[in-house]
Amino acid sequence: MKTLKPQFLKLLFILILSLAACTHYQVSDPSKASTQLYPDGNYRHFITMELSGGRSQKFQGVVSIKPESIVIVGLSPFGNSMFRITDSRGKDEPKFDIYFEPLRKYEPKLRQFYSLLRELLILPSNGESKSTSDKVLDAQSRLSSLNVTADKKTTLTFGNYDLRNIPLHVRIERDDFKVDIEVGEYEI
Repeated sequence: MKTLKPQFLKLLFILILSLAACTHYQVSDPSKASTQLYPDGNYRHFITMELSGGRSQKFQGVVSIKPESIVIVGLSPFGNSMFRITDSRGKDEPKFDIYFEPLRKYEPKLRQFYSLLRELLILPSNGESKSTSDKVLDAQSRLSSLNVTADKKTTLTFGNYDLRNIPLHVRIERDDFKVDIEVGEYEI
């Protein structure tokens, strides 16, 4: 029977340690209060999108929310940049850079989805905005679900709140798709 080489064991140990450290939540200024559901900061998301017809797609995203901008980078399962959205939060139209050629034909859908996602990223922590309705709170007075009226009725369901009252899971449901978003890590 062959024995494992010491170099392989070292590599395996490093890999296990890095996987254990993959999920973290860091707060640079704990006294900094936020009025947004997702405070300004950097977030890494794991996304599963179920399309009509039963197809499913998994990918990751990195989101940077700042007072003057929102930047989203969609990553392939291998960590390559598939697209980048840069939004100056109302100063200009969002800029879409698509690096993955097969995704270019879906740019109109990506723009449509981003308009919904933008509502989520700038949503006040109380869930009230001009495009939301039917707000439901949980027992701790945190947002449980609400409807967003854009081009189609969309329901957002929130769960798995952390100690800073940031929802680590969001489900977005419309007639033509369902999206589950898990916050893997963040730094605010």
